Amino acid sequence: MTLENGQVLQSRYRIISLLGQGGMGAVYRAWDMRLDVLVALKEMIPQPGLDPQTLTQLRQQFHQEATILAHLHHPHLVRVTDFF
Repeated sequence: MTLENGQVLQSRYRIISLLGQGGMGAVYRAWDMRLDVLVALKEMIPQPGLDPQTLTQLRQQFHQEATILAHLHHPHLVRVTDFF
C-alpha cells in the first residue's frame, strides 16, 4: 500500500510527503492533527508472496521496534508516540 499526499490515517495523521522508501517499508512526513505537530510515519511494506509465518514474524518485529523506541529517550533517536 502506498500512501498518498493528503490521505488521513487513523483519523489522526495527514500524509504530507514521502521521505524515503526501502526494502521493508516507507517513511512519510505527516501532520498529527490531534497534537498539531509534524511527525514521521513509518509504514511496513512486506514483499509480496511472503508466507504467513514470515509475515507474522515481521509484524512482531515491527511492534517490538516501536515498543523499544517508545521507552528510549535520546536526542538522536526518534520519539515514538503511536503504533498501529
